[in-house]
Amino acid sequence: QVGGYVTAVLVQDFERVKAGQILVTIDDRIYRQRVAQGSASIAAQSANLSNSEQSRRSAEAQVQLQDASIGNAKAQLARAQADMRRVNELVNEGSVSLRERDQTLAALRQAEAAVRQAEAQRQIALEQVRSVGVGRGGLEAGVANAEAARGLADIDLQNTIVRAPRDGTLSEVPVRVGQLVNPGSQLMYLVPQRHWV
Repeated sequence: QVGGYVTAVLVQDFERVKAGQILVTIDDRIYRQRVAQGSASIAAQSANLSNSEQSRRSAEAQVQLQDASIGNAKAQLARAQADMRRVNELVNEGSVSLRERDQTLAALRQAEAAVRQAEAQRQIALEQVRSVGVGRGGLEAGVANAEAARGLADIDLQNTIVRAPRDGTLSEVPVRVGQLVNPGSQLMYLVPQRHWV
């Protein structure tokens, strides 16, 4: 099922063999490297997936930070509203100038804007959490793909050892060490134990 140079022929013409016995080995160096390459790819994809988990935790921490910012901004707004109520009462009594009232009103508007800004920042942080979640699906698929590729490489490596599929007697064994074989090449015949005429 794989191509390469024959490195060993472990049977002779007309020899009796058992199921699973090794008949021929094919140079496996390229196939071993493909398995190693597959393992490295799995490690890289897994590292990306782990980084994604860290990014998710960081994004969730940003949401919590923005929650705290909203709480702080709302506290500042409540204070500014209370200040505004007091200043309005004092203006009516003539104890505070209109200039001071305008400054307090400006502080109130600034506090209202700070609450809106903190809420918008929280929404951005939530979108970042969603974005990391969407990206994670792609990274998980990348890990699965790398594992599947290594699985195929493992199969090819195992196929560099040609084994007898069942008990029987070999025909002539024309394959020789150093011969280049390709998938589907006929190496020898295996005659089953049952005879027929």
